[in-house]
Amino acid sequence: MTPPLEPLYTLKVAAERIPFRSAKALKDWLYKRPDAFPPRYQYGRYHRLTRLLSLAECTQIRTMTVFGKERVNRRRRRAP
Repeated sequence: MTPPLEPLYTLKVAAERIPFRSAKALKDWLYKRPDAFPPRYQYGRYHRLTRLLSLAECTQIRTMTVFGKERVNRRRRRAP
């Protein structure tokens, strides 16, 4: 018996699940980390490429942004 397939999400849906401000913000964030999150594309409507993220990648991004170092460092940079 084959294992079940992991669900894939478009950037728009992934941005809502993670949460990110917008799909563009998520796209820019992923562009800075090509080694950690290699791109995976699918042809969508009108033969346009759509980037997809797996459930595991969404969970990992959520952990990095909400609970990780990047969020903590952003808060510390503000002037008192």
